[in-house]
Amino acid sequence: MVQGIRAAIKEINTRMARKSEAERVVLARLQSILIHLEIIDETIGGLSEPIQKKIQDGVLFSDKAVSQTNHLFDHQTGMLRSMLDIIQTDNEFLKKYVLEVGRTQIQSCIDFATEHEARLIEGVCLPQAAPPVSGNSRPHPNHMSA
Repeated sequence: MVQGIRAAIKEINTRMARKSEAERVVLARLQSILIHLEIIDETIGGLSEPIQKKIQDGVLFSDKAVSQTNHLFDHQTGMLRSMLDIIQTDNEFLKKYVLEVGRTQIQSCIDFATEHEARLIEGVCLPQAAPPVSGNSRPHPNHMSA
């Protein structure tokens, strides 16, 4: 997926010089979306290795951990679907909705990590059962800004 995104970004860069100002604004918007999708792809891809390691090591996930992970992925899927609609409609309400859901997602991640840390301290959880984290999992400073 990353190669396709990078190719699209390169194509936009090539076309941008030959376009009018109004067309460059649209292309810049698309380029920004593609760059964010590239970051998402790299971050999700970075989860593969830690998850595979947990599987190989036979680390069991609690029902709560599976439920929390499903919750995050379900909401992320909804955000990506909304992004497709935003690309097509440029709907301001939908943009605000996605920003709010994104903020909620970040807070959910923080809450889930805090809950896991509490369970570690209580001895209920094992350190190797910690949620897999990608090296790129921290929110980018320009993300989630209104």
